[in-house]
Order: sequence, then structure tokens, then C-alpha cells
Amino acid sequence: MINPYMTFMVLGFTFFTPFRLSFFDKVLPKKHFFIYNAASILAVLFCWYVVGMISFKKGEDLDVSGAYGLLSLNLNSLFNSFGFSTFLPQLKQVSLFQYEGFMYLGLGIIFLLIILLFYNIFIFITKKRNFLQSIFPPYKANLIPLIILVIILTLFSVTHIVSLNDKVLFKIPIPDQLLKIGEILRASARFFWTPYYLIVLFCIIAIAKSKLPRFVKLSVAFIALIIQFYDTKTLFTYRQLTNGSYQMPIDEKSWSTLFKEFDEIILYPPFLGTYLVNSDYQDFCYLAAKARKPITTGYVSRVDNKAVTLYSDSLRADIEEGKLSAKKLYITTASNLETFSAVLQNKAAQLNTLDNYYYLYAGTTNKPDIISLSKTLNSNYSTRLDSMMQLYGKKDQFTKTTEVNTSKEQKVRHSLVNMKDNPRFIFITGWAFVDSTNNNKGDSIFFVLNNNTNTYIAPAKIKSRPDVTSYFNKPYLDDAGFTAIIFKDEVEKGIYKLGVAIKNVNNKWSYQATDQTIKVGISDYAVVEPLSNLPSDKVNIKYNLESLEMADSIIKLSGWAFFPDQDNDNSLITLVLTKEEIKYKVEMELIIRQGVTSYFKSQYRLDHSGFSVKMRKSSIPPGRYQIGIMIKDLKTKKEGITFLDRYIEIQ
Repeated sequence: MINPYMTFMVLGFTFFTPFRLSFFDKVLPKKHFFIYNAASILAVLFCWYVVGMISFKKGEDLDVSGAYGLLSLNLNSLFNSFGFSTFLPQLKQVSLFQYEGFMYLGLGIIFLLIILLFYNIFIFITKKRNFLQSIFPPYKANLIPLIILVIILTLFSVTHIVSLNDKVLFKIPIPDQLLKIGEILRASARFFWTPYYLIVLFCIIAIAKSKLPRFVKLSVAFIALIIQFYDTKTLFTYRQLTNGSYQMPIDEKSWSTLFKEFDEIILYPPFLGTYLVNSDYQDFCYLAAKARKPITTGYVSRVDNKAVTLYSDSLRADIEEGKLSAKKLYITTASNLETFSAVLQNKAAQLNTLDNYYYLYAGTTNKPDIISLSKTLNSNYSTRLDSMMQLYGKKDQFTKTTEVNTSKEQKVRHSLVNMKDNPRFIFITGWAFVDSTNNNKGDSIFFVLNNNTNTYIAPAKIKSRPDVTSYFNKPYLDDAGFTAIIFKDEVEKGIYKLGVAIKNVNNKWSYQATDQTIKVGISDYAVVEPLSNLPSDKVNIKYNLESLEMADSIIKLSGWAFFPDQDNDNSLITLVLTKEEIKYKVEMELIIRQGVTSYFKSQYRLDHSGFSVKMRKSSIPPGRYQIGIMIKDLKTKKEGITFLDRYIEIQ
């Protein structure tokens, strides 16, 4: 549960030791061999499941792509001192990542190996005995399992990319499944620890079992020990460790006071090792452990990357949408405060600073000790906090405008990489530029809300995006990036088209609508209203009800509909539900469907033909209702309705 490398090394002995006892020594029944190993593996899997390392409901992502073969064992590792030898030099390697292959034997062990070599040459010449028989007389076959294990571990540590010094000798193609295992156990050179220890033990045992006089064996061992310590003395002295009590580099008392008042500590971004100074996660983990509070950072041998990504994305989404839990303390740095812009602008959080970190808690927090401590701490850094609030806490809002002509569009290339439509504000990141421009330096980007009644505009913050310049191969488009948090407090209730507008350095405007609609003051669930009169059902309407879902208490519909032989830019599509003489209308959300225009190869614009609606079953009385689609062209006043052979049953 702590180190998977140790786990697999021990599992090697867990398998091969009973394998020897069962198939070589014949002292363990074969069925016990299989039962023992099955139980061992199941026990490991159970422990990993308990601590959350694996789950049987999803596929974990524990590997690091391209890692196997990178942190490998160089063939010079046993005699490469890495600069820690008094006598032998540091040898070259293929890359710095082969530091995991530090397996220097030390001159003392090398001395023993040389003594053993000459001793066995002498034995071979004088007594005609082979090497193994001179050390382990008589030679036993039950060493085969250990030899197999050593070979497997050595091959795995060397990997399929075999290197010597700074040269790659050759690469061996291996199956993808083996490569996947290798990338999970990425520091493959560590698996040579077992053969390394066996070499050391072999030297000591071989000297002890030799036929040399006792005094000679002790002398040789003592000389080897002296040589070993002198040769590797740098290992014990280079850190120059000092004695004394440890003083935390952060204000332990103040942080401890903060920690004890909250149920969880959120370091943002989560799961990092360094925030301001190297490995400062340790300080916060120490304080969280003392306070017995969970914290979103730490270091473990392996994490489930899928689970980490899922949690991180969810946390970021909550913060960007302005959701802070009153039970959590949020700690971050200046470079990550932008993520908290929505909660700062919405006054949903209190921004504070301590030890150059920033901490936030929900604006609804009513903890006298925390509020008093924060006021004291902030009083010394008011200028810094004001600067950050000016940068990230300034509230941008949509205001009415007549500057932008939304009826005349000019192609604006854009990508809304991330967009969230919150009831109070919209959050958007991405890039945009006028398609005809080669240089957008100094251009300003705005977002526009437009319907048939009103037009609103708000600025976005420019973010440098040199990648846009390089991708489109133009002289300068670095000013195409943007981020925007814009509040809708001053916008009248309604459904609006979202557009992007750009004003260049010469104050010339360019505008283009996006495929997004924005709701203001409208519930996520459609309003159902009685309908007295229906338009003619003789008008030709093309339609397709693509989906109809009725789950629990919710009804969802989506599809497309349009008047043929005309543009439908100004069409209002409404859902109609009828039962005998009872009629209801349900306003639907416009969905841009460019594919409809291309599918019908129409000369008319049919992009505004998509619709979607979500309504509560409780919004209409029980009964069986026929579905109808009603369209009204707001410009020409043309109206029509068509009834489908589809019904909604309300219990």
C-alpha cells in the first residue's frame, strides 16, 4: 500500500519460494502452491481496493506514457560511481533519467569479487572444480527459481532499450501489454535492487564458505569494509545535515487556527507537490495531519490519473461557477487566482493572504476567530490584496449598446473552448479574430447578447495566444486569446443569441453570431402556458423529432423544424401539447443546426431550425397529450402548426 516496487519484488519471492519448495524440494503439495499464490494476489488486490488504488467499476490510469525505457538500468551501473566514489570516476549515461540506476557496488565489494575470482581460478586449477561447486558444494538445482527471478528482474530493469554509457546499443520490440506494465512501474531500474543485494550477499557468503583460514577470511572482510567506507564516504557526508529543532517556513500558529475551523483543506490546483517553494505540500500536509483534516495534496507512489482528472475538473468547474463550500478552506497562489474570479466578483468569497499564499472561504462564513485573524493578517498587505481584487475582482457586466450592427455579419474566426452559462453570469475562454486580418495587435474582443428587442455588450480580457499565430500561419494573432466572466444583472429577461465582436485599433467593428444561446431570468425548465388559438395546420412545415425522453419527473425533447423555401433566421419554434379542447404552449430553446442547411442542400438559411426543451411533468395536468410544433416568423408574421403522431403520457 506504500510502494508498488516493493510489492512486486516481494511478490517475486512470494511466487518463486513456494515454487522451489513444491517443484524442487518436494516438501510443499502443489495444490498448496497454487492456493498460497492465489490468496497472496487476492490479498494484494483487496488492499489496493480498500485504499482506492484500483476499482472494479472503471479502468484506472496508473501508467506514464513513454516512461518505460527512460528510467532504465545502464549496463555500466555496477561500476558507475555517479560521483560518489573516492577513486572511480562518474561515467556517462544516455540521459539524466537513468539516475534510478544508481547501483554502484563500491570498491570494497569490487575488491571481494576480485579476491573470489582469483581464489576460484586457483581452486579450478588445483582441484578441477567448477566455480559454483567451489562456493556451494554440492551444486543444488533448487537455486534455479532464484536464478530465474534474478534474470527476470534484471531484464525488466534494463528494459527493451539497452544502453551502455551514453550509447543505446539496441532496442527490442515488446508487446503493448508488457509496455503498459512497464509504464506503470516506470522506474524500472529499481528492480535491480534485488540482484544488487544478492551480489553483495554472494560476496560475503562466498568468502565465509571458502576454505581460506579464518584469520585470512576475517582480514579480507575487514579490509573490504575499510575500502568500502572510504570509497563511498561522500554518500554519508555530502548533505552536511545539521542537528536542531525544525522550524516551519510558514506561520504554523495562524495556519493551524485556520485549519481547525474548516472540515476540508482545498489546495488549488489539487495534487501538486510545489505551489510557491519546492515541496511546500509537505508543510500543509503536516498541518492538516495535526488538525486531522483531509487535504487535496500529498505525495504517493501512484495515483489514478483518471480519478485525479475527474476530481480536478469537477473542483475547477465548481469554483468557476461561483460555488464555494462554507465547510472548506481554499488555498492557492497569485498565478491561480484567476480561477476564483467569479466568486470574487460575485462577492461569494473573502480573499485573504498569509505567507504569500492566498486563502479564501465562502462569504457566508460566520466564524469570529477566522474573521478576526484574517483582518489582522490582511492589514499588513492591503495594497497587495487591493491589487489582486482590481485584477480579478472587478465586475464586468453586459450593458445596452447601439454600437454593434448585429444584422451585418463579418466572418470572425472563433473558438469557445470553455463556456458555462450560470444564472447570474457567463464564463468563456477561447480565441477570436477577424478572418481577413493578418495582424490583430491592439484589437479588443467583446461579447454581445442580441434578440429582437435589445442588444448588450461586454468586454473580454485579452490573453496572449502565440499558438493561434503559428497555427494559422499569419504575422501576428497573439491577441486572439480571451477569458471573460460577465454578469447579466442589467440584462432584461429573455433568450439571446451570443455573438462575438471585435474592435480594431481603428475603431472598426466586426461581428459574428456564435452557435450559442444565453438565457437570462429564465428557468432551466420551460414555462408551460395555456394556449387559446392555434394557427393554420395547412402550412407546410418540415420537421424531425430526434429525441423524446421521459425520465422520473422530467420531459426532454429535441429536433428541428422549419418553413421550406425561405430563410428561417427569424423563426420562433414552440412546442404545443393538446388533449381534446385543452391546449398548452411551451417555449423552446433555439439550437443552431448548420447541418440542416447542408443536409437539404438548401439555398436558404436553415441554421436556426434546431430546438430543445426540458420541462417538469408536474407543469401540466395528467393526461395523454399529442405533440405539435408551431412556427412563427417574427419578421413576416407567417404562422403554422403541424401535429405529430407522437404523444406524452402524464400519470
